[in-house]
Amino acid sequence: MAPIRILMADDHQIFREGFAAMFASSQEIVLQDQAANGRILLAQVEKYRPDVVLTDIQMDPVDGFEVTRQLTKQHPEIPVIALSMYEDNYSIIEILRAGACGYLVKNAGKDAVTDAIKATYRGESFYCRTASRKISALIASGRYDPSENQSSEFSPTDRRILQLLCEDYDSKEIAEKMNISLVMINRYRMQLLEKAGVKTATALVFFAVKNGLVRW
Repeated sequence: MAPIRILMADDHQIFREGFAAMFASSQEIVLQDQAANGRILLAQVEKYRPDVVLTDIQMDPVDGFEVTRQLTKQHPEIPVIALSMYEDNYSIIEILRAGACGYLVKNAGKDAVTDAIKATYRGESFYCRTASRKISALIASGRYDPSENQSSEFSPTDRRILQLLCEDYDSKEIAEKMNISLVMINRYRMQLLEKAGVKTATALVFFAVKNGLVRW
């Protein structure tokens, strides 16, 4: 049986080197290449056409959310596994809505990573234990619906941030209300400006109201 061909991206060189060493002698899984950010990863996907992609969530200039969205649209046959230091609800929900088939914390052992790669290669989903429990709780509480249209341009989290922006909350206040890091909120805001095709916060608010994305 041919080995499973994978690509991975992470902005920390030490983690990339450790990951490469993990599969250096594997006969089942071959790491074709590694990337320091999402932009490089997307180019590598076009070059190698891997069987599975693993990507860190928080990277610049192109993060794991955008990588996953693009791969889901352009190469739906390639499963994506998210790698993260965090297991907050919003990161889990957003990466799943983007189209990820798996979610692993970065301290996962080789067995867990191998199981995730094999499962997603077979067309199955794989989540680390903590993420799996959180996903079950989110589904039970109605905060996440797996059948929801993942291709929707503005996700519920996008709409929540837009609503708070329209209510004149600043980034720090939004981060506190949504229990998300300020860095993540600022990243969301930049993505929202890009999605709306505008350049200023005022124009973004006007766009949200005009297009019925918020309650006004």
